[in-house]
Order: sequence, then C-alpha cells, then structure tokens
Amino acid sequence: MNRELENSDNRTELVRYLAGEMSPNEQAAFEYRVGKEPGLKSMLDDYSKIWDGVDNIRKQEQYDMDDEWSQLQNKINFEDKEEQVRIRSIRTIIIRIAAIFIFGMVGIFGYYLVRNLASFERVEVADSTESVLLDDGSEVTLNHDSRLRYSMASEQSIRKVILQGEAFFDVAHDTSKPFVIDVGLAQVEVLGTSFNVDAYKDRSAIEVSVYSGLVSMSIQGKHSDKLILHAGNKGIYHKDKQLLELIVTDNKNDLAWKTRELYFSQTPLSEVIRVINEVYYTDIMIANERLADCPITVTFTKQELSNVLRVLTNTLNIEMKREGGRIILDGEGCL
Repeated sequence: MNRELENSDNRTELVRYLAGEMSPNEQAAFEYRVGKEPGLKSMLDDYSKIWDGVDNIRKQEQYDMDDEWSQLQNKINFEDKEEQVRIRSIRTIIIRIAAIFIFGMVGIFGYYLVRNLASFERVEVADSTESVLLDDGSEVTLNHDSRLRYSMASEQSIRKVILQGEAFFDVAHDTSKPFVIDVGLAQVEVLGTSFNVDAYKDRSAIEVSVYSGLVSMSIQGKHSDKLILHAGNKGIYHKDKQLLELIVTDNKNDLAWKTRELYFSQTPLSEVIRVINEVYYTDIMIANERLADCPITVTFTKQELSNVLRVLTNTLNIEMKREGGRIILDGEGCL
C-alpha cells in the first residue's frame, strides 16, 4: 500500500465512510475522489476487506475451523499417509499466518477507528442557537439545526472540526496549528480570524463570509483550487457547478441570526420576510403577491419577533393572521 497516500486524513475519511459517519454530501464527494484516485480506491478495497473481516469474525464467533476441516478431510481419500502429514503441516502454517495477519490488521484498524472517531466531541442544536468554547480558546456559535464535531487533541498537527448547518467562528490564533473546517464538499482553513459558514445541506451553495483576518476556502479533494478571502469578502461554492466564486459584500444581515441586528433599506418585503424567517426560525408567508415588492426601510436591534411584525404591519398597512404554526401576511399591496 502506498505509504504516502496512507496519511492520517485519508485514514480518517476511510474510517468515517465505512462507519457510516459521513453526510450524503460528504459521501458523494468521497466516492467521487475514489473514482478519480486509483490509490485511494485500493486503500478503500483493503480497508473494506478488513472491515468485513471484523464483522464476520464477530458474527461467526461459534465457527469451529477444526470441525470444518475434519468434514472436508473425511471426503478425501488419502492413500499416501506421508501426504496427509504434509498437508496437515501446511494447513497449520496457513492457519497461523492467517491468524497473525487478521488479528494484526484488526488491531491496527481498531486503533485508527478509536483514535479517529472516539476523539471527536459532538454538539447539536435544533431550534435555538448555542455557543461552544473549544479547548484552544476558539469560540463557535451554532445556528438552528446545526451540528459540530471537533477534536482539539494536543498531538494533532491541525485543529479540525466538521460542520453541518451554519456557524460563526472566532478562531484563536495559532500559527503552528491551522484551524480546518470540513463542510463536506468544501473545506475552510485559517490560523486565527472571525467568519461565518453557511453549509446547510438543503441549500444550493456553501457560503463563507469573512469579518476579520484571512480565510482559505477550497473544494474538498482539490486543495490547489482555492480562494483567499479577506474581511468583507464572501466565498461561495456552487454545488451544481462545482465552482468557487468570490464576491465583495457588505450585507450585514448575513450575521443577523447571531446578532439579532437587521438592516433594510428600500428592501422588498419578500426579502425582508426571507431574512426574518431565517433569523427567528419561523414560517411567515405573504398571501398577496402584490405585497412582495413593497419596499421598506427599517432597522431592528435585538427585537422580539412580535415587535418586528408589529412594525411591518403598521408601516405597510397589512393584516396578519396565524394558521397553525404559520403566520400569514395579507393586504392590498403598495402603490
């Protein structure tokens, strides 16, 4: 097996793949790599055999090899006693070699399995936001429906986290250990900075908005193809096109889910409602399409949802009603 190829990152990905720990996007990206890299395909085949072998040993603990061999031996008519002795000797050697190989590989594989999976801590949030202080001093704030797995073990050469959903990172500076964020189809790497990562699986793009420092954003498995993002930059990975894009933005609402500060200037009501739905994790619908383009200029600073809706309905003279868990806005529209 190619020892250069068999590095810790590849071992981690192989173990996560075989253990079913990957998200659908991560799995698709990994299988794409396997199809393009013969060496990685060979590693996967080898690890799969070991993995299956471990399962078979576990499932067949009552399997009696001696009994099976005796049954086979009874079916063969040995005329040459010396030949029988020779075959028995060969059989013993084969069994011993196989046992040494299997248990040796199981031990090695088990070591990597425990080291790569058990070392990760996990944080999940559903209908709220939550801040997590990592061992290195970095702070991560998770948005709704997000999950973070991380390992800050001192012997590791990098600080690595795996994100599903959205999170704001304020990374502690450490030039000796890059901070790497795995979001499935893309990867983000920094030394120390603050930025937001939007990587929900049901969205068409992965977005990284930088607020301070420098951030490197690359496509998973193609680290030579990367963006270097400065404060005020946004990196976008378009999933359908498998392309990276850099744009300059001053959209303060990108971080509104964390700050609860919303800024709108002659913004169509449809866009206002989209942002409010994301920030307050609610379901607001515009019933009359003529309302959708009505512009509004307003700023909300740490306001409750009820106050936000009251301002909107009074400003645009629209009606609000509730149907189950949904809020419906209706009215004649604007001139």
